Amino acid sequence: MVYKEWCIPRIHRSITEDFISNKMSQMNVGKVINVKNIALKNQSDYCRSIIKMDCDALSEKYKYIENYLKNEKYFKLVYKFPEYWRVYPNLPQKQR
Repeated sequence: MVYKEWCIPRIHRSITEDFISNKMSQMNVGKVINVKNIALKNQSDYCRSIIKMDCDALSEKYKYIENYLKNEKYFKLVYKFPEYWRVYPNLPQKQR
């Protein structure tokens, strides 16, 4: 298992941590450890979500995502068609 942190930089406050956890679990790349929504300072209706996961490094879906992120900064996760989230790796400030 590989520990990964993902970030959804802007989501509406009405979207709960449980909903995010369920959608991330449905990707079948690993187990969701924790989801935390952090309010945005300048936009009171939106928040940032940090997702901590134990990912299965041998999973084909995980390998696909990791390979995709070598060329791109984020991947899109459709949570309610046609709406989607941009999911970024949660990196330290210097690595962004």
